[in-house]
Amino acid sequence: MRIGELLVQLKAITPADLDAALRSQREFPGRLGTRIAALGFTDIDTVARALSRQLNHPPTLKKHISAIDPKVLVRIPRQLALQHRVVPLGYTPTKPARLVVASVEPWTIPLEEFAFAVGGRVEAWVAPEGVVEQCLERLF
Repeated sequence: MRIGELLVQLKAITPADLDAALRSQREFPGRLGTRIAALGFTDIDTVARALSRQLNHPPTLKKHISAIDPKVLVRIPRQLALQHRVVPLGYTPTKPARLVVASVEPWTIPLEEFAFAVGGRVEAWVAPEGVVEQCLERLF
């Protein structure tokens, strides 16, 4: 199911909101979920949760972005993060700990390459496009 349809099904937006976002997307290209949040039809965490449900990856929420430890940023080489559009978030509390990274398309991340670069396990979470792009601009 497409993200817009899923958000309507979850009653996070109305069908009219979806139509308006689709029209707006023609003028402002990008992912629909980010466009829906930018238009104020729902918040970015709701979009992230819907993406999580759609793609079966944990969601990256605002609380995760606000808690990024600067020490974790140096774990992934800048070029690797930018090349794969990945934002390091932190470590899981599980043993052994895994470095969590946020991505618009987490299934495309070469986890073995990242694991080698960071010297440990890596877990990919899904994030709305706007969140990833803002973080990459701000952090790298």
